[in-house]
Amino acid sequence: MLDEVSLTFKSDNLEEIYGELYDKPEYKDVCSFDYGNAHIVMLDSQEEEEKGVAGDILAAQKAWLEKDLQNTNKPWKLVFFHKTPYYNKATRTNEDIKAAFQPLFDKYHVDVVFNGHDHAVARTYPIAGDKFVSSPAKGTIYYLTGRSGNKYYPDLSAKVWDAFFYDPQDQLNYIVAELNGDKLTLRAMKQDGTPIDTYTIDKASGVDTPQTIVPPKYNSTRLVIFGNMLQQPLLPVTPKQVNGQWYIPVRAFMQFLGGNVAWYDDGSVTIVYGKNKVRMASNSARATINGQEVNLPGSSLMDKNTLFIPAADLEEFFGFSYKYDAATNMLMFTK
Repeated sequence: MLDEVSLTFKSDNLEEIYGELYDKPEYKDVCSFDYGNAHIVMLDSQEEEEKGVAGDILAAQKAWLEKDLQNTNKPWKLVFFHKTPYYNKATRTNEDIKAAFQPLFDKYHVDVVFNGHDHAVARTYPIAGDKFVSSPAKGTIYYLTGRSGNKYYPDLSAKVWDAFFYDPQDQLNYIVAELNGDKLTLRAMKQDGTPIDTYTIDKASGVDTPQTIVPPKYNSTRLVIFGNMLQQPLLPVTPKQVNGQWYIPVRAFMQFLGGNVAWYDDGSVTIVYGKNKVRMASNSARATINGQEVNLPGSSLMDKNTLFIPAADLEEFFGFSYKYDAATNMLMFTK
């Protein structure tokens, strides 16, 4: 479950801790234990792989996790599981895992969530309610721990939620967590001992080092797809609101994803992405998706030779969900 996570705890009684940890067969792949002034939780994020034999493992864990977190009096709460809610691969998301666990992390103020899966070293801004906050006293840090084996990915990048990002293609790496009273220090190190990242939370003051500086509120609305912010020349025009509805420049959106947009002499347009082919006319609230006619949430429109479609139409066409973050003026799409 945690095959990429190389985390070192300094302890004189690990044998005793692990003996107690695995003496809980009723919880199978989830468990928790206390070490010093920290409460440590292990969860199972492999819902896709296990749903055929184990059902909805996320729902089962939510009930267990709520009870577990509300019953601890430890000041530090650290959680581990494999698939990261805040990813670094190009388009591989884990939104169902985020939806299942994040509300409880927020409710009980989990300090740090450690994940693997994407083989990057990345540290988010403090996050609460899926929004960036100014201090770890107000939110949770999600720490992606890198790689301890020979597997790496060619499509990793820093996302808008990352305060720090490093792609460890040159060497394996590990994380050392040192907890001393009110201070937790995380050190990411290359295999040869070269430092990658050092981050400290001071629970007494609520201040971190390096100190969090959240992204600004951008003057023009930024389009974010799978955590990647599009800018010129990829995005020649920005999203806009018309009568309270968000509209997206569809060519820029689809070209970034490797899709295709084509116009025809009759004024219609075809959009192809993945297995879906959409044909629609400008200023129409109807379209065909793979030959089947559908009614759309809103009509497309042309503005200065740019075709805009409602953000809600992208959900109908290709399954994208979106949210607008007023604090940063970012319009964020994911699946």
